[in-house]
Amino acid sequence: MVLSTRSIVPLLIFAGALLFVGAVAWIDGDQDACGDRLPNDADRADPMRVIDYLRNSEVNQRAQNGIENHPMLQDLEAGKLQRNVMQRFVINAVYHLEECLRALHGARDLWGAAFPQHEARQIVEMAIDVHRNALNDAEGLARRFDINRVEDLMVHDPDYLALFMVNHMHDTVHHAQDVSELLAPVILRLQLQSRVMQRMKDALANNAAYKAWGVTADDLRFFDDLIIQDDVLKQIIELARPVIQRSIDRRVTLCQIRRRNEALAVGQLAFFDATNTPGSKQPIPRIGGREGF
Repeated sequence: MVLSTRSIVPLLIFAGALLFVGAVAWIDGDQDACGDRLPNDADRADPMRVIDYLRNSEVNQRAQNGIENHPMLQDLEAGKLQRNVMQRFVINAVYHLEECLRALHGARDLWGAAFPQHEARQIVEMAIDVHRNALNDAEGLARRFDINRVEDLMVHDPDYLALFMVNHMHDTVHHAQDVSELLAPVILRLQLQSRVMQRMKDALANNAAYKAWGVTADDLRFFDDLIIQDDVLKQIIELARPVIQRSIDRRVTLCQIRRRNEALAVGQLAFFDATNTPGSKQPIPRIGGREGF
């Protein structure tokens, strides 16, 4: 089902407000206080059932569909994307990656102990490597859009809704009950991120409309860094299994993890919505003002 609104802003506010409720209490019966089902023995035996639960939530599905059918991606693949929109993508991506690295280093500080579980630290360190490499390789791509040094970046304000996702990552690091509230949503976002980054790379590499931009194969390494290969994703999932199992043992609810995931899903869509409206001075009600969400 597709819900049409004039703006993504009400959904952002709603998703953010839910997170201030805090950790929910378990109650008798088959559901927690939020109405989500209680984790069970089947979830503990196969923790990927939790990932599937997150994937199938209505908000997650709507946000994912909004990204995969986003006007910015459609314009890019059709050879119609304006250079200033691509420049905004680069600017927002660099600000986003900077903040992601800070959040992930904080996560390693909090959850990086080898005992009682080393898997969480391994996943976080892998994520740090991915984001650091992407940030470094963003320099080549940025030069194609008149950003040759950090001073050139700093004259551009970020589009603030584009940073909603990473801002919530910071909130999760500081206030989550369990590391699974960060890692389960991030794992789910990786699959979509990989598909989108591959589409963007292919369009820039193969569409003659962008030849004048001068983007080289070396510049496109930025996208390669963010495309998680299947074997690496399988490794991450195997590392995540005991992490999610332990969270079930600690009585973390699906409500907690789902709300974290939905906030990141909405933020991931907001990144493209904000980027596709070039200029940080745009009135917020116009961000995400397209039909179809």
